[in-house]
Amino acid sequence: MSSSWDMGLEGDIQAIKNASAPLLENAVYNDKGYAFFDVEVAFTARSFFYGNMISSASGAGNPYWSFMGDESGYIYAAIPLSLYQGNASKYAGQENQYFDVKGTLASFRGRLIVEVNSYSFIASPSFALTNEEAKEWIEEGIESFQAIYDSISVLPLNVKGCAYAEPKIVEGELIAKMDDAVFLFSDGKNYLKVHGTKTAFSGLTVGHSYRLYVVPDEYIYAPSAELLFAEAIEKTFDTPSPSKAAKAADTYGWTYKNNVTDHASAYEDVFRSSYVVKGYPTYYQKDASIYFVIADKPYPNGFAAYTNARDEKCLFLKNESENNLKTEKDLSYSYLASCEPNEPIDITFVPYLWHTNKYFQGYAIFE
Repeated sequence: MSSSWDMGLEGDIQAIKNASAPLLENAVYNDKGYAFFDVEVAFTARSFFYGNMISSASGAGNPYWSFMGDESGYIYAAIPLSLYQGNASKYAGQENQYFDVKGTLASFRGRLIVEVNSYSFIASPSFALTNEEAKEWIEEGIESFQAIYDSISVLPLNVKGCAYAEPKIVEGELIAKMDDAVFLFSDGKNYLKVHGTKTAFSGLTVGHSYRLYVVPDEYIYAPSAELLFAEAIEKTFDTPSPSKAAKAADTYGWTYKNNVTDHASAYEDVFRSSYVVKGYPTYYQKDASIYFVIADKPYPNGFAAYTNARDEKCLFLKNESENNLKTEKDLSYSYLASCEPNEPIDITFVPYLWHTNKYFQGYAIFE
């Protein structure tokens, strides 16, 4: 589809989106869910985060989406890998990034995006989009984590099971740092993984509560949310009760099917729940370090290698306190190190992610 239409609205994202409505109404999509328009646009905006669409299937689109906003609204900019590596990646994770963007309009399953051909960093932007201003284009109302999961379950996916939603507002308590840029929150009924840059999480404290401005997303069929910014609130939340019981070996069956356009609902549902497993603490050794795991039967002498623990279908934990323990001081921070290997214990855990070695990692919620 082609057009000679001149937008004439450089820099105003919402005006570009409004004026594009006729294009979307008449869009013809390819078998990957994309429609492309010969309509050039240009604007300047703040980039909040980059989302990896891992669109390696031919014709599926660009690998990186930048969530961008100005005072009028927000839009997704699809950045070719060469441009991302040559420019955007230098600034990824920094606060208040601004770029001049040029490209052509496209649509992914009904969502307007910009196919970027020029993405230039601005060291001294002529305007600054504050978080307060960004709130103006985020729909009001506090969503429950359950509502976030429900909205994710109907997102239009690409061929790799990835998608991004409209920004939402949620509230919850920061439970744990699961990884360098992945934090776990609870709203009293459910847990939610929230991704963010180091600057986005700067100043957040485990055990405190926050109002979170997020973009719900799906990454390889795994639901979570991207953090735009957060505010401290005076509010307390109950600890969610584990909704399901499991064996350690069960985590080896929670897999997904790739290269399908439908949601893998059974896999998605794993993330909605926390689980309690009655098992035996044990460990494996790697490079003179100890890694604790949970087994369905006692292994008081541990395992000589990671592969032995995997072959016995142990539950692998994401907790930093249970991994790569080299010294007595490291072991003193471990919960499982003080447990008797021949005595079963109840461990509550939140599913983290399906591992490439064919099992689910869990993040234990120790009392």
